[in-house]
Amino acid sequence: MMEAMACGLPAVCSDIRGNRDLIEDGKGGFLVEPKNILGFTQSMEVLFKDISLREGMGKYNKDKVQEYDIGTVLDKMKSVYENLL
Repeated sequence: MMEAMACGLPAVCSDIRGNRDLIEDGKGGFLVEPKNILGFTQSMEVLFKDISLREGMGKYNKDKVQEYDIGTVLDKMKSVYENLL
């Protein structure tokens, strides 16, 4: 999921732990209940028909995934451990 986000793609994915942590429903894509075939189909159709929505969600994801950049994560971890001392 993170690789797709970094490529600037919108997401249509299962509403499960992990995906839910990365994708904000309606902003970076659509979260759909795992067995909801119609929900997946409708979400993909919406994105297929609306280029500005696709591009907006893709940009949102590309920006959001920067929170998980290795440098950012290392800085946060360093801060956590420094505060323990």
